[in-house]
Amino acid sequence: MHSGDAGGGDAHAQWRRAAAAAACGTLAAAAVALLGRPGAVAAEALVPYVNAAQHYSLAVPEGWERKGKAGADVLFEDPEKRSTSVGVTVSPVRVESIEQFGSLEAVGQRLLDTEAKKESTLDVRLVSESSRRGANGALLYDYEYELSSTRGRKRIVNTVSITGSKLYILNGQFKCAKEACEAGSSGGEDGGAADASSADAGGGEATAAALAALRGVAASFDAGVAAQ
Repeated sequence: MHSGDAGGGDAHAQWRRAAAAAACGTLAAAAVALLGRPGAVAAEALVPYVNAAQHYSLAVPEGWERKGKAGADVLFEDPEKRSTSVGVTVSPVRVESIEQFGSLEAVGQRLLDTEAKKESTLDVRLVSESSRRGANGALLYDYEYELSSTRGRKRIVNTVSITGSKLYILNGQFKCAKEACEAGSSGGEDGGAADASSADAGGGEATAAALAALRGVAASFDAGVAAQ
């Protein structure tokens, strides 16, 4: 098990700063499909990480390396593809819960707006959004979106929660190869066929596996975790 090291202002301003840092790579790393979804990483492949001082936990694929990164509380990278990473930021805020900050849709729109305002952004598209409760009752918002920029295309997973007057943002990213991102789309009734078709193209299966790994990590994230 990895273990964490011991250790406001306006909530909206704090959100903008933290979200911008996470999305542009200060965290370089945040969330959506639950482990029960098709294609998610098996629970046995994930190694628990708990930061008791900051009261959060997650699980990362075995073999991923922990790195230091300015602005990130913790950052993990896939050693086989450094552009695939996941990290967490923790920031003090004045509100007590994510419900007080905004709805699932409202917070998701702020996230997309933050991305869209960057000069390098060409397009940003929401893939999915959902909410869930953590083990100790904290509400978590999960998002997945695709970002096209002058630097290329990425699929990003992002989980946001506020509990105990702390803003938690988990941000994970995967750099797509050409059109390969579509192999990992959540999809609807027609999505399975589209994904299968994309997976048959070169690199599709690897893309799907990488995105499943990020989704598995995001699904494991929890905030407001009691100290052990």
